[in-house]
Amino acid sequence: MTQLTSEIKGFTRAIRIPHLLGIVVVQFLTALYIIKVPQEMLLNLEFILLTGSIMMLAAAGYIINDYFDQKIDLINRPDRVVVGIHLRRRRALIAHMGLSILAVMIGLWIDLWLGFLNFFASFMLWLHSSYFRRILLLGNILVGLMHVMIILVVAVYFQTYNIYLLAYCLFTFLLIFIRQVVKDLRGIKGDAIHGAKTISVIWGIRTAKKLIYIAVFCAVFLMTYFLEGSLSSDSGIYFLVFLPILVWFIFRLRSADTQSHYQTLKKSIDWIILLGILSIFLLHE
Repeated sequence: MTQLTSEIKGFTRAIRIPHLLGIVVVQFLTALYIIKVPQEMLLNLEFILLTGSIMMLAAAGYIINDYFDQKIDLINRPDRVVVGIHLRRRRALIAHMGLSILAVMIGLWIDLWLGFLNFFASFMLWLHSSYFRRILLLGNILVGLMHVMIILVVAVYFQTYNIYLLAYCLFTFLLIFIRQVVKDLRGIKGDAIHGAKTISVIWGIRTAKKLIYIAVFCAVFLMTYFLEGSLSSDSGIYFLVFLPILVWFIFRLRSADTQSHYQTLKKSIDWIILLGILSIFLLHE
């Protein structure tokens, strides 16, 4: 009984429940405020199942990523390793397969295109964890695209698109890309030992930081370009809050050289992403 309880706790840790709840919030906010779907349509069973299937894919992705990265994580963050310690590897693999299959089946029940999309996403998450994660730039880009899909799939489902959707997709991609590069900087030791060809390992720490500077600049430029003149004055004031945070982030990044420094920077990016999610409320009319 103790072993079963431990594995249940291990499973709940592996699937990152707070992140899954974040997916629900983002998809509902996207539907309600970005593409402005009537509120009653959000209670549609198909849309709820769509959100559930995306959550299952994300949970399966987290599990399989921990499964393949166990050796690297034992070096980079030994206190946070779940698979292989709190959750047996065999059960982790079964959980991944079960969640992926269920997500695909739900997708097929809603619509054929969604079933194929869920299958493709599940397959790409497996390839990312087992192979692409260790290829220069490809893993970072793929993770960014998968996060964009969380927003985009809602618009595809409701067949509604606008300039705000494009702006938030691009902003999301850039922030997730920055987050992934910071994570690579934090985990450079384990990645180098196990042959992961990350940006920080292959091109060096200095180049990785330069890429982050460029991505931050692009994020600010794109948000200004797409949203200038389209939002209220209150929205403009809200987005000004990002500037001192980004300036602080760049200042800290310049002098960062330890794992704890990069962990702090990753947390700050998480807060910026949260602010970005909350900014969706500003699109309410």
